[in-house]
Amino acid sequence: MPGRITMHPQDHSQNAGAAGVEFTDRERVRAWYDSPAYREILPLRTRHMVADAIFADGVPAG
Repeated sequence: MPGRITMHPQDHSQNAGAAGVEFTDRERVRAWYDSPAYREILPLRTRHMVADAIFADGVPAG
């Protein structure tokens, strides 16, 4: 797997939460995001939820 899936606590009263995929470097993020496999399933996310994809460098563990 190119990245490690991470989850953050949800505020169930607002039906909000965050999920992430951790990569070792920005090049791997871009390769995953631009991959044919991800592009094929991207409409499942964009048609069924309001969400942003955010790339962030240097987020500490924990």
